[in-house]
Amino acid sequence: MCCILNVIAGRAAEEDIQVLQEIIRGLQERGAEAVILGCTELPLLINQSLSEIPVLDSLELLAEDSCEEIFSVEKNVQALSQEL
Repeated sequence: MCCILNVIAGRAAEEDIQVLQEIIRGLQERGAEAVILGCTELPLLINQSLSEIPVLDSLELLAEDSCEEIFSVEKNVQALSQEL
């Protein structure tokens, strides 16, 4: 996808954003209720304010879930430590 290569090359332009918006609109017209940005470069071009349907940043979701898991494990370890 040219948009991704343009971001990597530091040449992202307004037309790259428009291309992504058109892709998202097309997906929405075919029934998509949300779009997952599965490439780390895509959130550098588009965000929720530029889309009518939810845009999910896969890296952000991974980070959030990782932190949630780490802190839940930490709480469990602390609880077990207090019981001992």
